[in-house]
Order: sequence, then structure tokens, then C-alpha cells
Amino acid sequence: MRTVRLLFCVLALAFVSTQALPQEAPAAKKITIIGKLTRVPAIGGETSGWSVEFRHRITLEGKKMRSVEVTGALEELEKLKDQRVRAEGALAHHTGMERGEYMVFEISSIRAAK
Repeated sequence: MRTVRLLFCVLALAFVSTQALPQEAPAAKKITIIGKLTRVPAIGGETSGWSVEFRHRITLEGKKMRSVEVTGALEELEKLKDQRVRAEGALAHHTGMERGEYMVFEISSIRAAK
């Protein structure tokens, strides 16, 4: 009887642990955005301090936005500060204590737009 209970517990634990495995997130879709790269002054640590402002509102993941927070190589961002840029990358969702969940555009390449 004791071995049956032990076997049952081991099987139950194995079943539960396989259900708890993390699911792989689908690969983020690469997109290109064009806008003015600006510094964003903010108190606290839940921002990259950079954003791209668009001329007109655009829709990203169902949300109409005038700008989007961006992250990338700081040297490149500093060189292109206050310029119109073309950036390629993917949208990511970050979670913070103050802001909750927010969208960030993670730049893979950036250059001045013509």
C-alpha cells in the first residue's frame, strides 16, 4: 500500500512539473519605424530615456500612438539625437513596478532618415 501511494505521488509530481514548463514565446516580428529620436526626461528607472516621435499617430499592436519608447546602443542613439531616423527592430513588452506593462521598441539597427 505504501509503495502504491509513493508511486502515485511520483506520477502526480511528474505530471504537474511537465505542465509547468515555460512556453516558448513566438519570435518577435521585425518592423521598421520612422520618426524623430528624442530624449525623454523621467524620474525613476523604468524608462530607457529615449523615444521615437511620429509625425502622425500610428497603430502598434492595436494601440494608437504618437511616440514609442526605444532601447538600443547608447552611442548610436546619442549620435542621432533630435534627428529623423529609420529604425528596425521588434516590439517587446516590459513590466515595471510603477508603470505596469508597457511597450518598448528594441532597435536592432538605426540610421538617419532621408
